[in-house]
Amino acid sequence: MSPRLRPAVAPVLCALALACQRPKESPDGYAARVAVERYNQRLLEAFRVQRADVLEDVAGAGEVSRVAAILSGLAAQGRHMDARQLELTPVSVSFAAREGGGRTATVRTRERWAYRHLGAGGESLKDGEALYRMTYTVVEDESRWTVERAAVDPE
Repeated sequence: MSPRLRPAVAPVLCALALACQRPKESPDGYAARVAVERYNQRLLEAFRVQRADVLEDVAGAGEVSRVAAILSGLAAQGRHMDARQLELTPVSVSFAAREGGGRTATVRTRERWAYRHLGAGGESLKDGEALYRMTYTVVEDESRWTVERAAVDPE
């Protein structure tokens, strides 16, 4: 490249680089998204150890109870589930004020999971992969975000 063209090319390259950057995420958007990621990590652990109480520091009581019911249902059938999250793509994050103070975030995601249903002896009963669109209700209490509700979006 000619030395005379270098000064003219640099601003163009900088402008292109800036145009390709992801928009900055707000600190609250980041906190709500991380709360969902932490919840999903703990959810994997809950299924692995078959105990919903591992979610207690990342989820509200109603959500912990919902997962406990799922685990109980699997146990009643002599099964448990092993899962891996293959992909979690945030789609949107929105915020609203909450009665009594604090805020609620609605986090929508697209997720891909691999799972195995295992029998009591550890034998594999069913393997699969699933793609979900999820909506998480995340609440802020004393500057801490927790998942109050996780739901698969209707198709």
